[in-house]
Amino acid sequence: MNLDQWADDLRRKADALKNSDRILVLSVGSALSKMGPRIFEKGQDVNGGTRNYNNTDPIWFPDSKAPKGSQNDGKTGRARKTSYYSSYEQFHIQQGRGGSPMNFRLNNDLQSDLLNSSVGRTANVVATPKVKKVNNLEAVISLNRSENVQKANGLEKRFGVKIFELSNSEIEVFRDAAAFEFRKLFNQ
Repeated sequence: MNLDQWADDLRRKADALKNSDRILVLSVGSALSKMGPRIFEKGQDVNGGTRNYNNTDPIWFPDSKAPKGSQNDGKTGRARKTSYYSSYEQFHIQQGRGGSPMNFRLNNDLQSDLLNSSVGRTANVVATPKVKKVNNLEAVISLNRSENVQKANGLEKRFGVKIFELSNSEIEVFRDAAAFEFRKLFNQ
């Protein structure tokens, strides 16, 4: 291959890169597929730290907010609007969400919003992430609903550490996936 052919081939590949979102979607999707389980299964912040649920203070929790509801009866035999639990951890376990460490998942609303993927209120799985593309060269990882932005900000303020951002290892996964795809494209 002479220099002109090589330059034409390089231009063709550069044009293909500009007109395709494949590398972006694969790279961001790879990072998100690590971020979801880190937050919503392992309950880790960006540094790998975890938090435990409160297991000592009793709480009354609104039945309407509980994904699986409650079967508690009031003193008169009619259903109550709130239910008593010996601790938030006990409530979380009763709802089928597991105990400590804290996994930031009760009704899956925060998870569905962050990963841009729907998962049912009672599902006990991490959603499959969908990439939010701005264009072929830009994607965003963000919360869309204001109540979830407030939840995330409140949790990060309460614990004093970032949770809902890419960790260094997730950024590395993004870079590795992008580099792999670039090498694959340019070595064709």
